[in-house]
Amino acid sequence: MEAVPPFAVYDADRLDPAGYAAAAAGLRERLRTLPDTEPIPFRREAGGEYDRDSVLRGDVAPGRTGTAAHLAARAPAGRGDGGRVPCGAGTGAGDR
Repeated sequence: MEAVPPFAVYDADRLDPAGYAAAAAGLRERLRTLPDTEPIPFRREAGGEYDRDSVLRGDVAPGRTGTAAHLAARAPAGRGDGGRVPCGAGTGAGDR
């Protein structure tokens, strides 16, 4: 299972009919495109980058803090390793 970016409807309790229609249309579009939505490239808990207490090892993302430290770069297509490479390698997408 992988996480995808959230679909949020802010101030949903205050939507007028036009706002509700727009939010519903946005949600329908999101659900329609969900199979093609790129997942958030979080590191795998059991991938060796976290210690036995589920704490990210200090050598995995040195100098990175917050949520960005838990993002991994994607591997080039066809690698067969689930699309994960060490932080800072491959596409560079994890260098945020």
